[in-house]
Amino acid sequence: MAGNDAFGTCVAAALLAAPNPNIEVLNAGLRPGAVFDCQMGQSALIVVDAAYSPDTPSGRLMDADWFDPNRPPLLHDLVMSTHGFAIADQIELADRLSMLPPTVRLLAVTVANVPKVGDVMDESVCRRIPDVVQRIHEIALAPAHAATEQPNA
Repeated sequence: MAGNDAFGTCVAAALLAAPNPNIEVLNAGLRPGAVFDCQMGQSALIVVDAAYSPDTPSGRLMDADWFDPNRPPLLHDLVMSTHGFAIADQIELADRLSMLPPTVRLLAVTVANVPKVGDVMDESVCRRIPDVVQRIHEIALAPAHAATEQPNA
């Protein structure tokens, strides 16, 4: 996996290292369409990823409600996605197929460049792993989602 693109996998590993019965972890890695593997029967889905944002410094944490019309737009350009099927496209398709749970959150850390194989994770990105793990635990403890929260890293 290439540098900053390993962010979601690192968050998944941190969550698995300290299991919480309210959190089910799916490490999607670089599998296109992995979002379809995880949301059936859940009350919430949390997608964790690195987000290319050339105008934003690396390491900025974004926390957005997918259904909020004011959330920042996500890139759909497959050239920018190392997954081959961009996360935004996966979520939009799942939404059109009525496969999404009532709550979908996007937790992303910004990266200023597209990762290449052999790159290492930027320190500014790596430092955000504990922040995202903490945010996922906060969401999982919220009364509406305490029983079935599912992050997808």
